[in-house]
Amino acid sequence: MKEISNKGVLYLPIVVSFIYLNFTMFLYEFGPWDWHTQNKFATYSYLYLYLVFLLLGFIWGVKKNLKTKEIFLNKRDFKIPYKLIIIFSIFMIIFNTVTIIRNLGLIGFSFSEILEQVSLGISDPGDQYYKKLTVDKSNAIGGSIFTFTSVILSPFTWAVLPLAFYFWKSMNKISKMIFIIAIVSECLKWISIATNKGIFDILIILSSILLLLRANYNKKEKTQNKLKLKLNGIKVLFILTLYFVISFFAKNISGRISGNFKALQYNTEINFSSILFYIIPDSMHPLLLALSSYLTQGYYAFSISTNLKFPNTLGFGNSVFIQENMKSIIGSTFLDSTYQMQLLNYGWDPNVNWHTFYLWIGNDVSLIGVPIVMFIIGFLFAINWTECIIKKDLISIISLPFWFILIFYIPANNQIGQSPYFFIPFFFWISLFIIKKYFVLKKVEI
Repeated sequence: MKEISNKGVLYLPIVVSFIYLNFTMFLYEFGPWDWHTQNKFATYSYLYLYLVFLLLGFIWGVKKNLKTKEIFLNKRDFKIPYKLIIIFSIFMIIFNTVTIIRNLGLIGFSFSEILEQVSLGISDPGDQYYKKLTVDKSNAIGGSIFTFTSVILSPFTWAVLPLAFYFWKSMNKISKMIFIIAIVSECLKWISIATNKGIFDILIILSSILLLLRANYNKKEKTQNKLKLKLNGIKVLFILTLYFVISFFAKNISGRISGNFKALQYNTEINFSSILFYIIPDSMHPLLLALSSYLTQGYYAFSISTNLKFPNTLGFGNSVFIQENMKSIIGSTFLDSTYQMQLLNYGWDPNVNWHTFYLWIGNDVSLIGVPIVMFIIGFLFAINWTECIIKKDLISIISLPFWFILIFYIPANNQIGQSPYFFIPFFFWISLFIIKKYFVLKKVEI
Protein backbone atom coordinates (compact mmCIF):
# COMPACT_ATOMS: atom_id res chain seq x y z
CA MET A 1 0.00 0.00 0.00
CA LYS A 2 1.24 3.46 -0.91
CA GLU A 3 2.22 5.58 2.10
CA ILE A 4 0.39 8.90 2.30
CA SER A 5 2.81 11.66 3.30
CA ASN A 6 0.06 14.28 3.61
CA LYS A 7 -3.01 12.74 5.26
CA GLY A 8 -4.90 15.98 4.68
CA VAL A 9 -5.45 15.13 1.01
CA LEU A 10 -7.56 12.16 2.09
CA TYR A 11 -10.23 14.57 3.35
CA LEU A 12 -10.01 17.07 0.50
CA PRO A 13 -13.30 16.05 -1.24
CA ILE A 14 -15.42 16.28 1.91
CA VAL A 15 -13.93 19.70 2.71
CA VAL A 16 -14.80 20.94 -0.78
CA SER A 17 -18.27 19.37 -0.53
CA PHE A 18 -18.92 20.94 2.87
CA ILE A 19 -17.88 24.40 1.67
CA TYR A 20 -20.05 24.11 -1.43
CA LEU A 21 -23.20 22.82 0.33
CA ASN A 22 -22.90 25.39 3.13
CA PHE A 23 -22.48 28.08 0.49
CA THR A 24 -25.73 27.03 -1.21
CA MET A 25 -27.55 27.20 2.15
CA PHE A 26 -26.03 30.63 2.81
CA LEU A 27 -27.23 31.68 -0.64
CA TYR A 28 -30.70 30.36 0.19
CA GLU A 29 -30.93 32.34 3.42
CA PHE A 30 -29.10 35.56 2.49
CA GLY A 31 -29.10 35.55 -1.32
CA PRO A 32 -31.08 37.61 -3.85
CA TRP A 33 -34.30 35.55 -3.53
CA ASP A 34 -36.55 36.06 -0.52
CA TRP A 35 -37.65 32.49 0.17
CA HIS A 36 -40.41 32.17 2.78
CA THR A 37 -39.08 29.10 4.55
CA GLN A 38 -41.64 26.83 6.18
CA ASN A 39 -40.69 25.34 9.57
CA LYS A 40 -37.28 27.00 9.57
CA PHE A 41 -35.97 25.19 12.65
CA ALA A 42 -36.96 21.74 11.33
CA THR A 43 -35.67 22.56 7.85
CA TYR A 44 -32.19 23.58 8.94
CA SER A 45 -32.03 20.82 11.56
CA TYR A 46 -32.60 18.24 8.84
CA LEU A 47 -30.22 19.88 6.37
CA TYR A 48 -27.33 20.04 8.84
CA LEU A 49 -28.09 16.56 10.14
CA TYR A 50 -27.66 15.25 6.59
CA LEU A 51 -24.33 17.08 6.23
CA VAL A 52 -23.06 15.71 9.53
CA PHE A 53 -23.87 12.14 8.52
CA LEU A 54 -22.22 12.68 5.13
CA LEU A 55 -19.11 13.88 7.00
CA LEU A 56 -19.17 10.99 9.49
CA GLY A 57 -19.54 8.45 6.68
CA PHE A 58 -16.60 9.95 4.82
CA ILE A 59 -14.35 10.01 7.91
CA TRP A 60 -15.20 6.42 8.75
CA GLY A 61 -14.59 5.36 5.15
CA VAL A 62 -11.11 6.91 5.13
CA LYS A 63 -10.12 5.36 8.45
CA LYS A 64 -11.59 1.97 7.50
CA ASN A 65 -9.80 1.85 4.15
CA LEU A 66 -6.43 2.79 5.65
CA LYS A 67 -6.68 -0.22 7.97
CA THR A 68 -6.63 -2.74 5.13
CA LYS A 69 -3.81 -3.88 2.91
CA GLU A 70 -4.88 -5.47 -0.35
CA ILE A 71 -3.11 -8.01 -2.54
CA PHE A 72 -3.43 -7.15 -6.24
CA LEU A 73 -4.64 -9.95 -8.48
CA ASN A 74 -4.14 -7.97 -11.68
CA LYS A 75 -1.19 -5.64 -12.30
CA ARG A 76 -2.52 -4.29 -15.56
CA ASP A 77 -4.34 -1.57 -13.62
CA PHE A 78 -1.18 0.54 -13.80
CA LYS A 79 -0.93 0.58 -17.59
CA ILE A 80 -2.24 3.56 -19.49
CA PRO A 81 -5.44 2.42 -21.28
CA TYR A 82 -4.74 3.82 -24.77
CA LYS A 83 -6.92 1.26 -26.54
CA LEU A 84 -9.83 1.69 -24.13
CA ILE A 85 -9.78 5.48 -24.52
CA ILE A 86 -9.70 5.18 -28.31
CA ILE A 87 -12.51 2.60 -28.49
CA PHE A 88 -14.73 4.39 -25.97
CA SER A 89 -14.08 7.74 -27.69
CA ILE A 90 -15.18 6.31 -31.04
CA PHE A 91 -18.40 5.05 -29.40
CA MET A 92 -18.96 8.53 -27.98
CA ILE A 93 -18.42 10.24 -31.33
CA ILE A 94 -20.88 7.91 -33.10
CA PHE A 95 -23.58 8.16 -30.42
CA ASN A 96 -23.22 11.93 -30.05
CA THR A 97 -23.48 12.48 -33.80
CA VAL A 98 -26.66 10.41 -34.05
CA THR A 99 -28.07 12.06 -30.92
CA ILE A 100 -27.49 15.53 -32.40
CA ILE A 101 -29.33 14.49 -35.58
CA ARG A 102 -32.22 13.10 -33.51
CA ASN A 103 -32.43 16.09 -31.17
CA LEU A 104 -32.54 18.54 -34.08
CA GLY A 105 -35.11 16.50 -36.00
CA LEU A 106 -32.86 16.11 -39.04
CA ILE A 107 -33.56 13.41 -41.61
CA GLY A 108 -29.91 12.46 -42.00
CA PHE A 109 -26.37 13.65 -41.42
CA SER A 110 -25.73 17.18 -42.64
CA PHE A 111 -22.55 18.80 -41.39
CA SER A 112 -23.63 22.27 -42.50
CA GLU A 113 -27.03 21.92 -40.82
CA ILE A 114 -25.46 20.75 -37.57
CA LEU A 115 -23.02 23.68 -37.59
CA GLU A 116 -25.89 26.06 -38.22
CA GLN A 117 -27.86 24.70 -35.25
CA VAL A 118 -24.78 24.81 -33.02
CA SER A 119 -24.23 28.41 -34.07
CA LEU A 120 -27.83 29.20 -33.10
CA GLY A 121 -27.29 27.43 -29.79
CA ILE A 122 -24.46 29.89 -29.07
CA SER A 123 -25.95 33.07 -30.55
CA ASP A 124 -29.57 32.56 -29.42
CA PRO A 125 -29.65 29.75 -26.84
CA GLY A 126 -33.03 30.77 -25.45
CA ASP A 127 -34.83 30.28 -28.77
CA GLN A 128 -32.86 27.10 -29.50
CA TYR A 129 -33.81 25.65 -26.12
CA TYR A 130 -37.54 26.02 -26.80
CA LYS A 131 -37.15 24.67 -30.34
CA LYS A 132 -35.92 21.34 -28.98
CA LEU A 133 -39.20 20.94 -27.09
CA THR A 134 -41.18 21.00 -30.34
CA VAL A 135 -39.04 18.54 -32.33
CA ASP A 136 -40.95 15.47 -33.50
CA LYS A 137 -38.84 12.42 -32.60
CA SER A 138 -41.39 9.79 -33.58
CA ASN A 139 -39.45 8.95 -36.74
CA ALA A 140 -36.00 9.79 -35.39
CA ILE A 141 -33.04 8.11 -37.03
CA GLY A 142 -32.08 4.85 -35.34
CA GLY A 143 -35.41 4.48 -33.53
CA SER A 144 -35.63 2.40 -30.36
CA ILE A 145 -32.68 0.25 -31.44
CA PHE A 146 -30.35 3.24 -31.19
CA THR A 147 -31.79 4.23 -27.81
CA PHE A 148 -31.33 0.71 -26.43
CA THR A 149 -27.79 0.39 -27.82
CA SER A 150 -26.65 3.79 -26.57
CA VAL A 151 -28.01 3.06 -23.07
CA ILE A 152 -26.36 -0.37 -22.91
CA LEU A 153 -23.01 1.10 -23.98
CA SER A 154 -23.35 4.26 -21.86
CA PRO A 155 -21.03 2.94 -19.11
CA PHE A 156 -18.20 2.85 -21.66
CA THR A 157 -18.87 6.26 -23.21
CA TRP A 158 -19.04 7.64 -19.66
CA ALA A 159 -15.54 6.31 -18.95
CA VAL A 160 -13.94 8.39 -21.72
CA LEU A 161 -13.78 11.76 -19.93
CA PRO A 162 -12.32 10.73 -16.54
CA LEU A 163 -9.77 8.38 -18.14
CA ALA A 164 -8.62 10.85 -20.79
CA PHE A 165 -8.43 13.79 -18.38
CA TYR A 166 -6.41 11.73 -15.93
CA PHE A 167 -3.99 10.17 -18.42
CA TRP A 168 -3.85 13.10 -20.86
CA LYS A 169 -0.18 13.94 -20.49
CA SER A 170 0.85 10.31 -21.07
CA MET A 171 -1.54 9.56 -23.95
CA ASN A 172 -0.17 9.06 -27.45
CA LYS A 173 -1.07 11.43 -30.30
CA ILE A 174 -3.70 9.18 -31.85
CA SER A 175 -5.65 8.73 -28.61
CA LYS A 176 -5.41 12.48 -27.90
CA MET A 177 -6.72 13.39 -31.34
CA ILE A 178 -9.66 10.98 -31.14
CA PHE A 179 -10.51 12.13 -27.62
CA ILE A 180 -10.53 15.79 -28.69
CA ILE A 181 -13.05 14.92 -31.42
CA ALA A 182 -15.09 13.00 -28.84
CA ILE A 183 -15.25 15.83 -26.28
CA VAL A 184 -16.06 18.36 -29.02
CA SER A 185 -18.95 16.14 -30.11
CA GLU A 186 -20.11 15.93 -26.49
CA CYS A 187 -20.11 19.73 -26.19
CA LEU A 188 -21.87 20.16 -29.53
CA LYS A 189 -24.59 17.73 -28.43
CA TRP A 190 -25.53 20.03 -25.56
CA ILE A 191 -24.85 23.38 -27.23
CA SER A 192 -27.03 22.46 -30.23
CA ILE A 193 -30.07 22.21 -27.91
CA ALA A 194 -28.92 25.03 -25.61
CA THR A 195 -28.89 22.85 -22.48
CA ASN A 196 -26.66 23.73 -19.53
CA LYS A 197 -26.58 20.39 -17.74
CA GLY A 198 -24.17 18.49 -20.00
CA ILE A 199 -21.67 21.36 -20.02
CA PHE A 200 -21.81 21.55 -16.21
CA ASP A 201 -21.19 17.80 -16.01
CA ILE A 202 -18.03 18.08 -18.10
CA LEU A 203 -16.79 20.81 -15.77
CA ILE A 204 -17.53 18.68 -12.69
CA ILE A 205 -15.72 15.65 -14.13
CA LEU A 206 -12.75 17.84 -15.02
CA SER A 207 -12.79 19.38 -11.52
CA SER A 208 -12.81 15.98 -9.82
CA ILE A 209 -9.82 14.78 -11.84
CA LEU A 210 -8.00 18.07 -11.18
CA LEU A 211 -8.57 17.60 -7.45
CA LEU A 212 -7.28 14.02 -7.70
CA LEU A 213 -4.14 15.08 -9.56
CA ARG A 214 -3.56 17.81 -7.00
CA ALA A 215 -3.88 15.29 -4.18
CA ASN A 216 -1.34 12.98 -5.85
CA TYR A 217 1.18 15.79 -6.40
CA ASN A 218 4.07 16.01 -3.97
CA LYS A 219 6.46 18.92 -4.49
CA LYS A 220 9.23 17.15 -2.57
CA GLU A 221 9.44 14.27 -5.03
CA LYS A 222 11.52 14.89 -8.16
CA THR A 223 9.60 12.15 -9.96
CA GLN A 224 6.53 14.38 -9.87
CA ASN A 225 7.67 16.64 -12.74
CA LYS A 226 5.43 14.90 -15.27
CA LEU A 227 2.50 15.07 -12.87
CA LYS A 228 3.14 18.79 -12.36
CA LEU A 229 3.01 19.39 -16.13
CA LYS A 230 -0.21 17.36 -16.35
CA LEU A 231 -1.67 19.31 -13.42
CA ASN A 232 -0.81 22.68 -14.99
CA GLY A 233 -2.36 21.62 -18.29
CA ILE A 234 -5.56 20.48 -16.58
CA LYS A 235 -5.70 23.77 -14.65
CA VAL A 236 -5.58 25.80 -17.87
CA LEU A 237 -8.29 23.61 -19.39
CA PHE A 238 -10.37 23.98 -16.23
CA ILE A 239 -10.17 27.80 -16.28
CA LEU A 240 -11.13 27.93 -19.96
CA THR A 241 -13.99 25.47 -19.42
CA LEU A 242 -15.24 27.38 -16.36
CA TYR A 243 -15.28 30.64 -18.32
CA PHE A 244 -17.18 29.01 -21.18
CA VAL A 245 -19.69 27.29 -18.86
CA ILE A 246 -20.51 30.50 -16.96
CA SER A 247 -20.81 32.52 -20.19
CA PHE A 248 -22.98 29.87 -21.83
CA PHE A 249 -25.19 29.53 -18.75
CA ALA A 250 -25.67 33.31 -18.41
CA LYS A 251 -26.57 33.76 -22.08
CA ASN A 252 -28.79 30.67 -22.11
CA ILE A 253 -30.86 31.67 -19.10
CA SER A 254 -31.09 35.27 -20.27
CA GLY A 255 -32.41 34.04 -23.62
CA ARG A 256 -34.96 31.72 -22.04
CA ILE A 257 -36.51 34.39 -19.80
CA SER A 258 -35.97 37.27 -22.28
CA GLY A 259 -34.56 39.47 -19.52
CA ASN A 260 -37.70 39.05 -17.39
CA PHE A 261 -36.46 37.69 -14.08
CA LYS A 262 -40.00 37.29 -12.81
CA ALA A 263 -39.88 34.06 -14.80
CA LEU A 264 -37.48 32.77 -12.12
CA GLN A 265 -39.76 33.82 -9.25
CA TYR A 266 -41.13 30.57 -7.90
CA ASN A 267 -43.31 31.43 -4.87
CA THR A 268 -40.89 34.21 -3.95
CA GLU A 269 -39.65 37.66 -4.92
CA ILE A 270 -36.31 39.38 -5.36
CA ASN A 271 -34.63 40.44 -2.13
CA PHE A 272 -33.08 43.76 -3.16
CA SER A 273 -31.62 44.24 0.31
CA SER A 274 -29.39 41.17 -0.04
CA ILE A 275 -25.77 41.94 0.77
CA LEU A 276 -24.74 40.15 -2.44
CA PHE A 277 -26.27 42.92 -4.56
CA TYR A 278 -23.84 45.36 -2.95
CA ILE A 279 -20.80 43.11 -3.28
CA ILE A 280 -21.30 41.90 -6.85
CA PRO A 281 -21.12 44.36 -9.80
CA ASP A 282 -24.45 45.37 -11.41
CA SER A 283 -23.46 43.74 -14.68
CA MET A 284 -23.37 40.36 -12.92
CA HIS A 285 -26.72 40.65 -11.14
CA PRO A 286 -28.60 38.68 -13.84
CA LEU A 287 -26.11 35.83 -13.49
CA LEU A 288 -26.42 36.03 -9.68
CA LEU A 289 -30.21 35.77 -9.87
CA ALA A 290 -30.14 32.84 -12.28
CA LEU A 291 -27.49 30.84 -10.41
CA SER A 292 -29.14 31.53 -7.06
CA SER A 293 -32.48 30.32 -8.36
CA TYR A 294 -30.93 27.09 -9.58
CA LEU A 295 -28.95 26.46 -6.38
CA THR A 296 -31.56 27.40 -3.76
CA GLN A 297 -35.13 26.75 -4.92
CA GLY A 298 -34.88 23.10 -3.92
CA TYR A 299 -34.40 24.07 -0.28
CA TYR A 300 -37.71 25.94 -0.33
CA ALA A 301 -39.47 22.81 -1.59
CA PHE A 302 -37.73 20.84 1.14
CA SER A 303 -39.01 23.24 3.80
CA ILE A 304 -42.59 22.69 2.64
CA SER A 305 -42.09 18.92 2.72
CA THR A 306 -41.52 19.00 6.48
CA ASN A 307 -45.33 19.37 6.69
CA LEU A 308 -46.09 16.56 4.25
CA LYS A 309 -46.91 12.90 4.71
CA PHE A 310 -44.19 10.29 4.12
CA PRO A 311 -45.16 8.60 0.81
CA ASN A 312 -43.25 5.33 1.37
CA THR A 313 -42.53 4.42 -2.25
CA LEU A 314 -40.82 1.14 -1.31
CA GLY A 315 -37.50 1.89 -2.99
CA PHE A 316 -39.00 3.02 -6.31
CA GLY A 317 -39.42 6.75 -5.67
CA ASN A 318 -35.82 7.96 -5.49
CA SER A 319 -35.39 8.84 -9.17
CA VAL A 320 -37.31 9.83 -12.29
CA PHE A 321 -35.84 6.90 -14.23
CA ILE A 322 -37.04 4.28 -11.74
CA GLN A 323 -40.44 5.91 -11.30
CA GLU A 324 -41.14 6.04 -15.04
CA ASN A 325 -40.19 2.40 -15.49
CA MET A 326 -42.30 1.29 -12.54
CA LYS A 327 -45.29 3.25 -13.81
CA SER A 328 -45.01 1.55 -17.19
CA ILE A 329 -45.09 -1.83 -15.44
CA ILE A 330 -47.62 -1.45 -12.63
CA GLY A 331 -49.25 1.91 -13.33
CA SER A 332 -49.23 5.00 -11.10
CA THR A 333 -50.61 3.66 -7.78
CA PHE A 334 -48.42 4.59 -4.79
CA LEU A 335 -46.02 6.71 -6.90
CA ASP A 336 -48.74 9.36 -7.17
CA SER A 337 -48.14 10.33 -3.55
CA THR A 338 -44.41 11.22 -3.72
CA TYR A 339 -43.20 14.43 -2.13
CA GLN A 340 -42.87 15.88 -5.62
CA MET A 341 -46.52 15.13 -6.45
CA GLN A 342 -47.75 16.40 -3.08
CA LEU A 343 -45.92 19.67 -3.68
CA LEU A 344 -48.12 20.28 -6.72
CA ASN A 345 -50.76 21.47 -4.24
CA TYR A 346 -48.36 24.26 -3.27
CA GLY A 347 -47.75 25.40 -6.85
CA TRP A 348 -44.44 23.52 -7.10
CA ASP A 349 -44.28 21.74 -10.47
CA PRO A 350 -42.19 18.52 -10.47
CA ASN A 351 -41.43 19.08 -14.17
CA VAL A 352 -40.17 22.63 -13.65
CA ASN A 353 -38.87 23.11 -10.11
CA TRP A 354 -36.11 21.53 -8.03
CA HIS A 355 -36.72 19.56 -4.82
CA THR A 356 -33.21 18.65 -3.53
CA PHE A 357 -31.62 15.22 -3.59
CA TYR A 358 -32.90 14.68 -0.04
CA LEU A 359 -36.56 14.71 -1.04
CA TRP A 360 -36.04 12.16 -3.79
CA ILE A 361 -34.34 9.80 -1.35
CA GLY A 362 -36.93 10.72 1.28
CA ASN A 363 -39.66 9.22 -0.91
CA ASP A 364 -38.27 5.81 0.01
CA VAL A 365 -36.84 6.23 3.51
CA SER A 366 -38.60 9.35 4.92
CA LEU A 367 -36.85 12.58 5.89
CA ILE A 368 -35.62 11.06 9.13
CA GLY A 369 -34.16 8.11 7.22
CA VAL A 370 -32.10 10.23 4.82
CA PRO A 371 -29.11 10.51 7.25
CA ILE A 372 -28.49 6.77 6.88
CA VAL A 373 -28.30 7.14 3.10
CA MET A 374 -26.01 10.17 3.44
CA PHE A 375 -23.71 8.18 5.74
CA ILE A 376 -23.47 5.38 3.14
CA ILE A 377 -22.78 7.91 0.38
CA GLY A 378 -20.04 9.53 2.45
CA PHE A 379 -18.52 6.12 3.24
CA LEU A 380 -18.45 4.93 -0.39
CA PHE A 381 -17.20 8.33 -1.58
CA ALA A 382 -14.29 8.08 0.87
CA ILE A 383 -13.46 4.51 -0.16
CA ASN A 384 -13.49 5.49 -3.83
CA TRP A 385 -11.32 8.58 -3.21
CA THR A 386 -8.73 6.77 -1.12
CA GLU A 387 -8.53 3.97 -3.69
CA CYS A 388 -7.70 6.60 -6.32
CA ILE A 389 -4.98 8.04 -4.09
CA ILE A 390 -3.50 4.72 -2.99
CA LYS A 391 -3.80 2.46 -6.04
CA LYS A 392 -4.88 4.67 -8.98
CA ASP A 393 -6.72 1.79 -10.61
CA LEU A 394 -8.96 2.43 -13.62
CA ILE A 395 -12.28 1.51 -12.04
CA SER A 396 -11.74 3.89 -9.12
CA ILE A 397 -10.79 6.77 -11.44
CA ILE A 398 -13.83 6.16 -13.67
CA SER A 399 -16.19 5.94 -10.65
CA LEU A 400 -14.91 8.99 -8.77
CA PRO A 401 -16.74 11.78 -10.71
CA PHE A 402 -20.14 10.21 -9.95
CA TRP A 403 -19.84 11.23 -6.29
CA PHE A 404 -18.88 14.82 -7.18
CA ILE A 405 -21.83 15.08 -9.58
CA LEU A 406 -24.22 13.62 -7.00
CA ILE A 407 -23.10 16.15 -4.38
CA PHE A 408 -23.08 19.10 -6.78
CA TYR A 409 -26.74 18.47 -7.59
CA ILE A 410 -27.86 17.87 -3.99
CA PRO A 411 -29.61 21.30 -3.86
CA ALA A 412 -31.48 20.39 -7.06
CA ASN A 413 -32.36 16.72 -7.50
CA ASN A 414 -31.09 13.16 -7.68
CA GLN A 415 -29.09 13.71 -10.84
CA ILE A 416 -27.76 10.17 -10.89
CA GLY A 417 -31.29 8.83 -11.31
CA GLN A 418 -32.61 11.40 -13.77
CA SER A 419 -32.00 9.36 -16.92
CA PRO A 420 -30.72 5.93 -17.98
CA TYR A 421 -27.59 7.62 -19.37
CA PHE A 422 -26.57 8.40 -15.79
CA PHE A 423 -28.27 5.67 -13.84
CA ILE A 424 -26.88 2.74 -15.88
CA PRO A 425 -23.22 3.94 -15.88
CA PHE A 426 -23.45 4.74 -12.15
CA PHE A 427 -24.88 1.34 -11.28
CA PHE A 428 -22.39 -0.44 -13.56
CA TRP A 429 -19.17 1.25 -12.41
CA ILE A 430 -20.04 1.59 -8.70
CA SER A 431 -21.11 -2.07 -8.60
CA LEU A 432 -17.89 -3.06 -10.34
CA PHE A 433 -15.92 -0.92 -7.90
CA ILE A 434 -17.61 -2.52 -4.86
CA ILE A 435 -17.20 -6.06 -6.26
CA LYS A 436 -13.51 -5.50 -6.95
CA LYS A 437 -12.92 -3.83 -3.61
CA TYR A 438 -14.72 -6.29 -1.38
CA PHE A 439 -14.93 -9.57 -3.30
CA VAL A 440 -12.05 -9.79 -5.78
CA LEU A 441 -9.08 -8.48 -3.79
CA LYS A 442 -7.83 -10.33 -0.74
CA LYS A 443 -7.66 -8.10 2.32
CA VAL A 444 -5.78 -8.31 5.58
CA GLU A 445 -6.13 -5.95 8.54
CA ILE A 446 -2.97 -4.00 9.45
